[in-house]
Amino acid sequence: MQKIILLLIIISVQACAQQPPEIIADRIEFCNSSFDRGLTPRLTKEFEELENHFIKGGLLPNNSGSSYYSVYKSIAKDDDLNFSSDYSSALIDSIEFNVLSKCFYLLLSSNELQELTQRHYEASKKIYEPISGNVSPGMIAQRIIDHLTEEDFDLKFYKLSSLLTFYKIATPTGINLLPTGNGSDKSIDQWLSIKLDDDDIITLSSRAITIDLLRTELLNFLGNETTGKAVEITASRDASYEMYIKLLDTVNERFNIIRSLDANNKFGKNYDDLNDIQKESIDEKIPRNIRINEPK
Repeated sequence: MQKIILLLIIISVQACAQQPPEIIADRIEFCNSSFDRGLTPRLTKEFEELENHFIKGGLLPNNSGSSYYSVYKSIAKDDDLNFSSDYSSALIDSIEFNVLSKCFYLLLSSNELQELTQRHYEASKKIYEPISGNVSPGMIAQRIIDHLTEEDFDLKFYKLSSLLTFYKIATPTGINLLPTGNGSDKSIDQWLSIKLDDDDIITLSSRAITIDLLRTELLNFLGNETTGKAVEITASRDASYEMYIKLLDTVNERFNIIRSLDANNKFGKNYDDLNDIQKESIDEKIPRNIRINEPK
């Protein structure tokens, strides 16, 4: 499973100066029916906070286009994104990835969309050209930096798509125990091991289950307290990216629900409405204990 490759392709966009830009022409109907435009103010703020997180964490030196460009240069050199994060956005996590990756353009103004030119469209076609043999993250990243410039990433369109890409591929390999990202297996007493095979079949204790049944199993396992409990995910390299993301989103959703319940009980507010200090207290009490194993 080439999770990182598929995620990198997200930022290789198709855009031109026509009305509407070609990148959104075939998505308008889908996004009008699938995306809640009322979320755009909060979602814009979430992306701003996500950018700040990546800057504080050292992935991005600053918010310049050259900083974003440098991340792809690093991936091209190292053939991977050598950065992991325990940052979680409940709002971003609550929106299906397929919807958000297609409809994030709704956060842009008309002027920001018109910054996309025919050159960007032509660049995207070159990035999308088939690659013979094995495809690696470094190869995709190299195409991106070969056909897009540092200045291109000053455009909000490219920044948003890149932030979404970085967010999804920064999930740490190994266990993510505490808000600081530190911790060890010693603090975990109970494990729930989930597997995703070549045919996109989810198994729990060698028993095939659906996404809906997985939600029930997560509820039964975690309850309303995550301390001392962890969920372990192992996916086949040949599993589809879509099912992998659906599986990960389902697991994250359960942790988000528990944190929201605790936030309401403790502060009388939804988790998203808490200030940073309040969120930290909830995160410490309800650690997001998820282990993402290397694909088999």
